[in-house]
Amino acid sequence: MEKNYQMKNFTLRYKIFFLSSGILSFILIAFILSQVNGGFLFPPIHEVIGRFFSLFIDTHYLEKFMMSLLRLLICLVISFLIALLLSYLRQIKKESSEFFTPFIVFLKCSPLAVLSIYLFLIFGANKGPYFIILSMIIPIMIEAFFTAQDSIPREIKQELMVNDVSSFNKYFKVIFPLMLPNIAMSFLMCFGLGLKVAVMGEYLMQTPSSLGSYLYELKANLDIVTLLSVLLFSIFFTLIIDLLAKIIFKKLQQVLFNHSDLVS
Repeated sequence: MEKNYQMKNFTLRYKIFFLSSGILSFILIAFILSQVNGGFLFPPIHEVIGRFFSLFIDTHYLEKFMMSLLRLLICLVISFLIALLLSYLRQIKKESSEFFTPFIVFLKCSPLAVLSIYLFLIFGANKGPYFIILSMIIPIMIEAFFTAQDSIPREIKQELMVNDVSSFNKYFKVIFPLMLPNIAMSFLMCFGLGLKVAVMGEYLMQTPSSLGSYLYELKANLDIVTLLSVLLFSIFFTLIIDLLAKIIFKKLQQVLFNHSDLVS
């Protein structure tokens, strides 16, 4: 026990050391770059950090950011429900998933720029970003659900086959809780990717009241300091969501297992 504790302690120290080294290296690179080109393309760090904190009280920016975030959350919920439904159908009849393969491949392989233009012509600047986000994250979410299903131990699947319980209870009381770790990772991946896609789609379509249109204003005004501070704000927000999502999914998994009495 004492040896295991020491090993964990050393591992933690190494993680902290390398993490701190990476952060300091990042700051050093940013400082060096700030001396290039007269500080225009790479402004001083203190100016970017100062503008970053001011964004928390900038109502003009926050309104646009929250609208983009709302679009992303709506698309995440829709993608989750679609993946959940297809995963449940696949649990009942595994071969049924082959029906959706052409659609998934089409969405995965379609270039974002081409798809954005086409969706803009169909749905316009207000509704287009929703479909762009969905086209990017739905395939990821579905494949994550399917991969999580396939990773469940064969012993559990065999026990479920001989158990006289409805497919609904088998899936939501046993299969789904076991899938949650992989689903959590896919959710976090979709959130980060979805935010990038949402902003890019809004930027290309010039969607009003959006983070994309805000970035277009910054580009037109050559406001590099605010542009980089928005980048830091997005990274900071994504990290917070990452942490909260991991905690929530962990608690949810514990609750689902505590209420499951199908498999002893």
